[in-house]
Amino acid sequence: MIEENIPIQLPGEKLRTIMAALALAPGTPVPALDLLDELWGDQPPKTADNSLQSHVARLRRVLTEQTGKPKTRHVIRTTRSGYLLDVDPADVDALRFSNAVEAAGRRLNADCELAIKLLTDAFSEWRGPALIDTGDGLICRIAYTRLEETRLMGRELFVEAHLRLGRY
Repeated sequence: MIEENIPIQLPGEKLRTIMAALALAPGTPVPALDLLDELWGDQPPKTADNSLQSHVARLRRVLTEQTGKPKTRHVIRTTRSGYLLDVDPADVDALRFSNAVEAAGRRLNADCELAIKLLTDAFSEWRGPALIDTGDGLICRIAYTRLEETRLMGRELFVEAHLRLGRY
């Protein structure tokens, strides 16, 4: 596991797409077939399996180089059917954001101030359109849509909480 929050710049859309697909399901194996579809859709190259392995090896190498920690390469594990990202879901910004918006929605009736704080904290991490620099495979497209809907729901909750507190 990565022990500290180190910004990593992943070179190339394919590496970013693999990382995104794995990060959207931390601790859960993502089948290689799903990753192949995410990277190449209906037109994979003849060497797609080998190419995926090469991209994953490169991704591990980049993680190790940019963090300066050799053990970081082990956050991407090979499974029987594919790969998994071995990190705590709380380490994935998209999941933290979604969880905070969900928690704010649950707290809205009982504690509008807490809901506002949760949403303010969540939006402080939002850096622009989600998954903008990944491929347009199904996993990333669905996640983008879900995150955008969650962002809009968060904005609505934020306004609702302020209105309930008489802040017009």
